[in-house]
This record gives sequence, structure tokens and C-alpha cells, in this order.
Amino acid sequence: MEQGVPLFSEIPMDMEGGFSTFNTTLINDPDLCYELGGNFNQFLKRYKKAASFFGCSEYKMAMQIGQFMKTEDLLTALEYMDGYDKADWKRLQAEMIEFWGEFEKPLPLYTTQDLLKLKEEFN
Repeated sequence: MEQGVPLFSEIPMDMEGGFSTFNTTLINDPDLCYELGGNFNQFLKRYKKAASFFGCSEYKMAMQIGQFMKTEDLLTALEYMDGYDKADWKRLQAEMIEFWGEFEKPLPLYTTQDLLKLKEEFN
């Protein structure tokens, strides 16, 4: 069996950057991401479920959520939040909801039936 130097990502680290005795738990969901204008509350619900499935603590949830921001602008906004800086999940969650929680997709002004009726009126 071939042995080598482990990848940096495989070496468990503690909060100060030193070696630790616990394994790092990563949230692995390639389809999970948030983009501006999307339903943030739905994203947050999926993120919490994924974190729970992978056994992440609140600290790890706060540290990892940045990788699920679709754009650099979203990541930058996240990095300015106190909860992200301090890895305080409860505080970060409240800040994110305040900042992005209102962005829901608007209800359509017209239904398909309304548009079909309008089309018939002009024919």
C-alpha cells in the first residue's frame, strides 16, 4: 500500500489552525446553493437538513455556509456579517434572514388562463 503526505484538507485542524483529534465534517451537497433573488428561507431549510445529515455542529454550519453562496457578491456580503466572522450560527442565521429572507419570488400577476383569454379577445 502506497503512503504519502495527506492532502491539507484531510488533516483535521482546530480553531487556531493547529492539529486536532476530531475529524472535520463537511456538508457535501453539490446541488445546494443560494443565488440572489432565490427563496432564501427554502435554501436555509435545505442547508440545515444537510448539516444535520452530515452531523455538523452550529460552529461548522457557520464556517461552511460560504461555499454555498453562488456569487462572489453574496459571499462578500456574508463575510461582512458578525455571525460569520465569529462563527456564531444563531447570530449569523438572524443576520442572513434579515438581509436575504425577504427575497421571495413574486407571485405572477396573470395566470395562464388570463393570458389565453386575452389572446382570444385579440383574435
